[in-house]
Amino acid sequence: MKKSRHHFVPRFYLRLFSRNTRQINLFNIGREQIISGASIKHQCYRHKLYGEHDDLENAFMEFETKVAPVVKRIIGNREIPERYSEEWIALVYFIAFQHLRTESAKKKSDDFIDLSAKAVLEEDSRIDREELKKVVIKNKYSLQMLLTAVPNFAFGISDLEARLVTTEERKGFFTSDNPVFIYNQYCEDVKGIGVLGAVCSGLQVFLPLDPNTTLCMFDGKIYALNAGRNDIVIQAHRQDVEWLNLFQMVNAAENVYYFAQYSERDMKTILSKARKHRGIRKTTVTKADGTHPEERSVLFHFHHLHPVIKPAFSFFRIRRRARKIPLLDRGSMYRETIQGIRKNSMYERSDRKTTSWMVRRNK
Repeated sequence: MKKSRHHFVPRFYLRLFSRNTRQINLFNIGREQIISGASIKHQCYRHKLYGEHDDLENAFMEFETKVAPVVKRIIGNREIPERYSEEWIALVYFIAFQHLRTESAKKKSDDFIDLSAKAVLEEDSRIDREELKKVVIKNKYSLQMLLTAVPNFAFGISDLEARLVTTEERKGFFTSDNPVFIYNQYCEDVKGIGVLGAVCSGLQVFLPLDPNTTLCMFDGKIYALNAGRNDIVIQAHRQDVEWLNLFQMVNAAENVYYFAQYSERDMKTILSKARKHRGIRKTTVTKADGTHPEERSVLFHFHHLHPVIKPAFSFFRIRRRARKIPLLDRGSMYRETIQGIRKNSMYERSDRKTTSWMVRRNK
């Protein structure tokens, strides 16, 4: 039977934040309104998001039946799969798919296509720039194109250290319709280039697994766990919970989802802190003309801006040796464990955090 609803966050995942597996509490950001007991089957889907055919939706459903037990075992046993085991690979692919299949990811891809195409077309003297502004340039397969990067991203994050951050706080963690949060405290003040590529030094990945557990992945060469925090399971302080919930509010497109009884006032307070960071992850372009009078080429440099949140986690810190590296150099660093593999790997493009094009100008 054909499906009209294509989901971008699995229902099994949302059920982990539900009291009865059928309903979930949510806070809608646009309306600043709490909806208690919303139907899970009506969350995080769009009509034919993956195209007219259901092949991708069916493939995701098949994958989710395999990865759901892995996620549930991580929560129940409070253990992380052995690195590069079958379950570890399933976990990093789940994170990669979840990062790249959402409506937020599609919007970012659509914005890049529109911006980059217009930047190039504006260099053609035959193009009316004012008319070009009125047009939106699209690719109907933008999400499918984005999903081709999943193996690259999964491979890129597979070397990261992983810990389970847990809490016994009554309100606990919440999640969202864009739950994988990518950050880089080490490079958060770097400007002009992207620092959230899969093999960037200092990369961090956060994914809430249930109201009491968040998966935290990080570059072990850059960050050190604080004293007494070397176990797989790390007990979060209240402030850690607040930072991780702020991440979800920043990343969400429309809704955040939660288990506990947060009040509308609670949610509006978190939203007020998140507003200045929301919408920051957009594509920007820098153009450089040739310096010679006869030079007809122009260089375009594209990258995604990143929010600067400056979280202060209790459980890890930047290593002293890493702190000595100048800020200007950090943004061009890749993790050493990947560098030795990258040149001869099918995943060579997994390090892409910025894009540069050289085009010939039509005079």
